[in-house]
Amino acid sequence: MLPPSAGLPLVPLVVLTSLLGAAVGSFLNVVIWCVPRGESVVRARSACPRCGTPIAVRDGIPAVSWVLLRGRGRCRAEPIRSRYPLVQLGTGLAFAAVTAWAGWSASLPAWLYLAAISIALAVIDVDTTQRLPDAIVFPSYPVVTPPTQWATSASR
Repeated sequence: MLPPSAGLPLVPLVVLTSLLGAAVGSFLNVVIWCVPRGESVVRARSACPRCGTPIAVRDGIPAVSWVLLRGRGRCRAEPIRSRYPLVQLGTGLAFAAVTAWAGWSASLPAWLYLAAISIALAVIDVDTTQRLPDAIVFPSYPVVTPPTQWATSASR
């Protein structure tokens, strides 16, 4: 286990990274939807998957919007999959857990990146019957390999 830096409180960092994780989770929902379909995660505006109506900015926060709209879309009152807020909340919890484990370390961003892509890949894998996209998998190798090798050698 990697110890936190001496004298720096860990709780504020855990809270901050959990909020960051919720925001990243919101973006992961876009990644999970667009990447397997070959769509841009930058250019495309979020839209209802059933009717194509653009999602209003006020409805762009999955967990909050899902609760306020009672799990239904604003455009046609069709049910919204609970997966959207679960990905956002789950990413926030994963970031908090990783931060509590890694503490104030230089490798924390790489561990958070690994947590985020792991969530995206797991959900894409479930959705697409085990077809993981290279656009997510390949860039993760150079980001994750150095800190995991460092952590492994430091624990010996």
